[in-house]
Amino acid sequence: MIRATLFLLVTTLSFLPSCYKSETEEKPAYGGHLTIGHYEPIDIINSVVSNSGTSGFLIHMAFNGLVKPDEKFYIVPDLAYKWETSKDGLKWRFYLREGVKFHDGIELTAEDVKFTYDLVKVPKYRGYYTQFFEPVKQVNIVDRYTIEMILSQPYAPVLSGLNVGILPKHIYSGRNLRDPGVNKQPVGTGPFKVLEYSSSKATLEANRDYFKGRPFLDNVTFRIFKEQKTLFAKMMDGTVDTIIDTNPENVDILKQVTYFKHYKPLRPFYFVLAFQHKEIFKDRRVRIALNHAVNKKELLENVLKNDGEIASGTVYPGSWAFNKKIGPYPYNPRKALKLLHEAGWSDTNGNNILDKEGVELKFTVLLKEGNAIQEKTLKYILVDLNRIGVSIKTEKYFLKQFIESITKKKFDAILIDLVGRGDPDNNYRFWHSSQIEKGRNFFSYENEKIDKYLKEGRRVSEIDMRKKLYYQFQEEIFNDPPGILLFWANSLFVVHERFKGMKVHPNWILDLKDWYVPEGSRQKKKTENGVQMAEERAEN
Repeated sequence: MIRATLFLLVTTLSFLPSCYKSETEEKPAYGGHLTIGHYEPIDIINSVVSNSGTSGFLIHMAFNGLVKPDEKFYIVPDLAYKWETSKDGLKWRFYLREGVKFHDGIELTAEDVKFTYDLVKVPKYRGYYTQFFEPVKQVNIVDRYTIEMILSQPYAPVLSGLNVGILPKHIYSGRNLRDPGVNKQPVGTGPFKVLEYSSSKATLEANRDYFKGRPFLDNVTFRIFKEQKTLFAKMMDGTVDTIIDTNPENVDILKQVTYFKHYKPLRPFYFVLAFQHKEIFKDRRVRIALNHAVNKKELLENVLKNDGEIASGTVYPGSWAFNKKIGPYPYNPRKALKLLHEAGWSDTNGNNILDKEGVELKFTVLLKEGNAIQEKTLKYILVDLNRIGVSIKTEKYFLKQFIESITKKKFDAILIDLVGRGDPDNNYRFWHSSQIEKGRNFFSYENEKIDKYLKEGRRVSEIDMRKKLYYQFQEEIFNDPPGILLFWANSLFVVHERFKGMKVHPNWILDLKDWYVPEGSRQKKKTENGVQMAEERAEN
């Protein structure tokens, strides 16, 4: 018997004022052009093989999935207007909206959905969404507007994978999705059509037949600039209307432009000094002690200029699964020393380094070369831990060697930022013990309770049950930390004040459909000195 689970039908939720902004002071008007400036080159615009960076923004604008995450990561309808799941969680049925058309005018049907989902499981196209489809045994077409998925085991996070943009079968069938020529002009169902793009520029126009109503803006252009100085200059002279995902340390420069509004959504990545769980880190008292020994408030002030939040766990603070009752470890060096002494560590030879059974409490931290935030963070951590008798050395590697060292577990500790967006099942691949050998648990972290909560969290569909399990998970990982939990950093987003109706979601998706420019505000303002002023500030 197929039944609808309650959490799947959630369609509206109140927004968080600190993370979500909406401007509706003036009457929306059709027309206008938006130019977005960014620093990361554009890759393939194809929802199956690409997902992140600038390409991710463009994919979101050009494609729709059957479902999508809202601002708190609840899954809500998109191309599917409703869905049902069987009592045992092994059958999922989705009902598509009728009359939805691709950018070329052809109607989307269940054939396109099955075609896309089958592609996600093709080994050579393995990407971000593949992980969600591993329990999917088969995808069946019930009728023109109904699709059914059969799972090998209950797996609630499968819904997050159904956010993948649906590709038109009549265009992509039999073609290599990684071939740039195949993706030269992407065709989706999204609010904007991609007219042309290269690694440095993309031009889009409004989809006037969009099933949720045409966007107000006529056109959107993405411009990629290799140098930050040039990007700021183009903003100052009126070429660029908005800058996305720039470093918070640039806020002082951007504050000089009074007609740009600033937004600071929390990035869905948490910074952690994660330990390789062997030798000195096996005792949880040591890991708890090191959390108390680091002044995270000072880190937030000096490294991020208070543009972020101290981390109390690994679940994104804006998520439905976030447990607000758990606070960060307070800075308490005395408690840290007490815990270390209880664990058998003391300075027996007077060299200011704690030791136990002839082994000193010292370790090496692996760091990626060129990451300013991580380098600055580690300097403060080093000072704090040195005060209580813990010695740290640093090894910096460029990206290739850094990744190799992680995957081969050749490190004592590593300062890293891990993704915390989307479904809280994201934690499974980092912290479940089954992922030590075949997954991304590079830290050899093992905890039976953590394993239980994470396993059950992906088997049950009811949102209240899942929330309870992830609350318990957060309590346990706080009591048995995998490393020193540090912070979540804000991302700086600036946009010209003439644009209205804007929304910035905590999961860092730009929703441009409702942006508009009032008819009387179509002219761009410029600074007195234009480019020269921008260059001077950027250099300083």
